[in-house]
Amino acid sequence: MTANRRLSVAVVGAGRMGANHARILAAAQGVELYAIVDHNAHKAARLAAQHGCAAFDDPAQLVGQIDAATIATPSTLHAEVGRFLLANGIACLIEKPLALTEPDCISLIEASQKHGVPLGVGHVERFNPAVMRAIEFLDGAKIHSIEARRLNPGSARILDNDVVGDLMVHDLDIVLHLMGRMPTGYSARGIALRKPGVPDHVTALLSFGDDAVASLIASRVTHIKVRDLQILTDTGLVTVDFVGQQALFMRSGEQDRRPVAGAPTPASIAVEQLAVRQAEPLALELSAFLDAVRTGRLDAGVSGEDALAALRAVWAIQKELGLF
Repeated sequence: MTANRRLSVAVVGAGRMGANHARILAAAQGVELYAIVDHNAHKAARLAAQHGCAAFDDPAQLVGQIDAATIATPSTLHAEVGRFLLANGIACLIEKPLALTEPDCISLIEASQKHGVPLGVGHVERFNPAVMRAIEFLDGAKIHSIEARRLNPGSARILDNDVVGDLMVHDLDIVLHLMGRMPTGYSARGIALRKPGVPDHVTALLSFGDDAVASLIASRVTHIKVRDLQILTDTGLVTVDFVGQQALFMRSGEQDRRPVAGAPTPASIAVEQLAVRQAEPLALELSAFLDAVRTGRLDAGVSGEDALAALRAVWAIQKELGLF
């Protein structure tokens, strides 16, 4: 495919996430938003009217018409829709989770490889500019520990999905990417406050051999919104504020040798603010996907293999919680 050719793209799923995809794609350079697809024809038509594109109620109507599609349907449809589009040569960005079962995830990865079309997965927090800067800064660093907090204020809405699959999965993807390997052990505890058997607040501890650990907390029943990450390395501590899109590097300075009560004072701390260019993570994610479509790279941002690894960690934690 010519790198600068205009791409024809569709959005499958006219819900909240699909609307965000449509908004960004409609404004993207070198992109034609061709259609909105949803089983609910009224929803598809309403969103399509906002962007002056076609509206369909069946993904089969896209075959032969587009280069790529983003899939923001209910998770239960990801595997079916994704396999169909990939088999017809249409590149896909599938919102997380990639699919609900391991066989379905593997089938999507294999369909991408078999038909030679890109597959990306919507783990949007990987594209938070502060996270991207931290990953770049930490390249080659020896990581000893990672702490992640993802806390949401309480909501009256009862969710069937537990907080691990709903929220913690974002941080699991980032932790696995930073560590470059799967954990060797898991421990987790959780509480269900709104619906029995569906944890709303979970703490998980992941072991990566003898020299590295990760601690993750996810909650949707707190009174504050917190999204942060701390990574301890041989040379210092990197902190990430997802909401403020800021990243800091802290390291020990020269120790003050002047005696205080017969002992040296603690080492001073030098703080460096890492340069972060703020942007909308979803726009960066979609841009990476479109670049992969233009260049023919099969891994379009977060790969199917990465998404499956995050789901395997989710399932291991859910097993520790006694959910299955």
